[in-house]
Amino acid sequence: MIAEHRRPDGSCVNVQEAVDNFVKALEHCQNIIRVHRASGGSGQGRRTDETSLNRGAVVLAVATWQAR
Repeated sequence: MIAEHRRPDGSCVNVQEAVDNFVKALEHCQNIIRVHRASGGSGQGRRTDETSLNRGAVVLAVATWQAR
């Protein structure tokens, strides 16, 4: 049995479909992390140039989590 969740308009959402969409959307966050690692270099210290990438990854992850 597949669980379902009702949207505000009364239509049903298949939970497995929602999970699949969530995992797929997180690929964008993984892409940002790859770019971050590629541009950061190997030295120690704070990465001030990558702040926007860090914030972008957080924003995308939260937006993906909150999407219905």
